[in-house]
Amino acid sequence: MARAELFHDRWEIPNVADDATDLSWYVEAQSDLLAGLWVAGRLGATRFGEVAAASGPPAAWDYDVWRTQLSAGYRVVRNAELKLEWMRDDAAGPLDPRDDLLSAQLWWAC
Repeated sequence: MARAELFHDRWEIPNVADDATDLSWYVEAQSDLLAGLWVAGRLGATRFGEVAAASGPPAAWDYDVWRTQLSAGYRVVRNAELKLEWMRDDAAGPLDPRDDLLSAQLWWAC
């Protein structure tokens, strides 16, 4: 299974001549390995536009971000699943905080 989305956002900011914009996207693929067992991967990015500064040339209003996600899950029964996911974020700015994520999730639907 494959999915993709593309988003374009625009904000009006008081006292700023240009509207702030960003373009975000992701592509994702998921595959079943065995009955109930699946793996998935996602790659995405957010690209920020420029806004007119009070003085000087236009400048980026935030740093671009890239995201990579890998996950695996097992459907225990029809209404319960266990999922493990690793996510890595990279920012184009001078300070790229290590906010990577490793998570485990167990969900159950009534």
